[in-house]
Amino acid sequence: MASSRRRVIRRRVIREHDQRECGPMLSSSSSRFVARARGLTAVLLAAVLLAVVTARGRNGRRVRYREDEARDRVFLPSWKRRDAVPPYLGSALRDEKEAEKEFLGPKLKIKTSVPSNYSAPPVREGHGKVRLGITTKVKDPLDFFSWLEYHKRVGVERFYIQVDRTPGLVEKLRRSAYADMIDVTESTGNPTTYKGIFDRRNEEEQNRHNNRSIKKAKRDGITHLAHIDGDELLYFPVGKDAFFAEMSLTLGDTSISSLEMRSLEGVYEFSNCVSFFNTTRAFCASGYNHTSYWGYKPIGNMASQKVYAWGPHFFKGDGDILFLPPHVALVLHYETPCIRKWRKKYEMDATRVEVILQKCDGGHGGWRFPCESVRAFNDKPLSYNADVWRKWKLRSNRDPNALVEIDVTQAF
Repeated sequence: MASSRRRVIRRRVIREHDQRECGPMLSSSSSRFVARARGLTAVLLAAVLLAVVTARGRNGRRVRYREDEARDRVFLPSWKRRDAVPPYLGSALRDEKEAEKEFLGPKLKIKTSVPSNYSAPPVREGHGKVRLGITTKVKDPLDFFSWLEYHKRVGVERFYIQVDRTPGLVEKLRRSAYADMIDVTESTGNPTTYKGIFDRRNEEEQNRHNNRSIKKAKRDGITHLAHIDGDELLYFPVGKDAFFAEMSLTLGDTSISSLEMRSLEGVYEFSNCVSFFNTTRAFCASGYNHTSYWGYKPIGNMASQKVYAWGPHFFKGDGDILFLPPHVALVLHYETPCIRKWRKKYEMDATRVEVILQKCDGGHGGWRFPCESVRAFNDKPLSYNADVWRKWKLRSNRDPNALVEIDVTQAF
C-alpha cells in the first residue's frame, strides 16, 4: 500500500511539474481523474495495436527471430500463412518450413533428383524474356575465367563484379573476351580481410555492392539477379531451358522479391587449385555434413520495386520470398578446394585467432571445420596441417550416404 502511494505521489509531482510548464495546475481530484483516463486510453490503444498485429500475422508475412548456430543473431524470413501458391509459380513454396518438409529427406539430405512426373511450365508470354545476371564480390578467386565461361553457357547475360585486393584482375577482366558482359569495380573501402566466420564486416561491404548491382541491373534490363560467390556455380538439374521457363512465370510480378536456391558443398578426390570446377563430381547434400554455411543463395526479382540485399543469403523487398525446389535450381559451393587456398584462409594473426577460438569454445562449435582449422594453425604454426583439410574435404573420408553425384560439364 505504501509503495502504491509513493507511485501516486511521484506521478502527481511529475504531472504538476509538467503543468507548471504548460498551463494551470489542476486539483488533486482532477489529477486522479486525468491519470485514470490516461491509463484507460493506453489500455485501449494497446488492444487495438494487438488486434492489428494479430491480423497481419494471419494474413501477411512475418519475420521470426532466430539464432543461427554459426553466426550472431540474424533475421530469417518465415511465412505465417499456409495458403497454396498460385499455379503460375510452379512448385515453389512461400513457407520455409513447408519447403524443408517437401525438399529435404532423412538427415536433412536435399532431394536433388528431378521427379519423374516433372514437366517444364510453358513460357509466360507478354512480358519479354528472362535476362539473368550475377552479382559477386571476389578476392583472389581460383579459376575465375572458367567460372565466367560456365555461367555464360548456362545463360547469364551480365556480371556485376567487385574485386577486393587482387592486383591485376580488374585489368585482365576488362581486356578479356567477357568485357562486354562485365561491370567491374575495385573495392575502395577499408580492406576486408577474412576475420573469421563470426565477423560481419565483409558481409556489410558485400551488401553495399549488391545494392549497387541491383540499381545497375534494373538500368541494364536484367530481370533476375543472382548473388553467388566466385567459388560457387549456378546449377539447374531440370536443364537450362526448363529453369528459364520457370523464371518466366515471375516476369513482371511485383509480388515476388526473391527466389531462394539450396546450396550443396563440394568434396574432392584430391587437392586441386586449377581445375576443380571440371573435376569435382561429389557434393554433400546433408545439413549435418557441411563444413561451411548450409542454406540458401538468392535470385532477386528486379520487378520488385523495393528489392534490396538482406545479408548474403536473401534479397528482400515489398514482395514475397519463394523457396525453389532443388531440382529447379541449386548453388554448388566449391569451398577451399585445395590446401593452398585453405591455408591462406585460415592462417591468421594472434588477435583474430583468439577472438575466433573464444567463439568456438563458447557454443559456436557447430562450425567444426573452421574452428578446427584455426585451432590447428594456432597449435602448430610451423606445420602444414594438411591432415585437417584431408579429414574434412576428401571424398574418401566422407559419408557416402550424404553425397550426390553431379557433373556440371553436362549442364549445357
